[in-house]
Amino acid sequence: MEDKKIASVEVKLTNIKVPIWRQIEVPFYITLHQLHEIIQKAMGWNNAHLYYFKIAGINYDINDEDMLDLSNDIDSRETKLADIWDKEKHCVYTYDFGDDWKHEVFFKKIIAAEDGVKYPRCFKGAGKCPPEDIGGNAGYEDLLKAINNPHSPERQRYADWLDWSEEDFSNFNPEYFDVEEVNQRINTLLI
Repeated sequence: MEDKKIASVEVKLTNIKVPIWRQIEVPFYITLHQLHEIIQKAMGWNNAHLYYFKIAGINYDINDEDMLDLSNDIDSRETKLADIWDKEKHCVYTYDFGDDWKHEVFFKKIIAAEDGVKYPRCFKGAGKCPPEDIGGNAGYEDLLKAINNPHSPERQRYADWLDWSEEDFSNFNPEYFDVEEVNQRINTLLI
């Protein structure tokens, strides 16, 4: 049965010193927009910005011409993962055009759904997602420097920007990853 096919997908945030990646399993017949929503939850983003997938030279996004001139793009809400699966085994997913978070997405394999398993799910990963609106890769690197240096002049700017206390600075671990927390976020989706 077609709806019992599961796609194994790996998502890696690029140009980051601390590895941040997720291996997820998703229903094969979801739309690319639904894949976007799953990636948001799996990575830890807030889904507050625009995005696009670039697959075989074509952009797939929400195609909202009122927001941007994306008239040549294909609507991600009308394109299924199954429709593009054989075109490429890799694509780039860009989230937040200001911070320009680029993710490599690898389409690994198709597997049969396991009885009793709730999909989508994350089964492996590493690293904590950077905070939203931090200024992209460069801003995140500056934040990490401020975290590691309590006397950094940037520390107060980040405290104000992120509404962080000293405890927040102390508790932020860029290498932190908990698959159960990720799956709790993913389980809030209605796929």
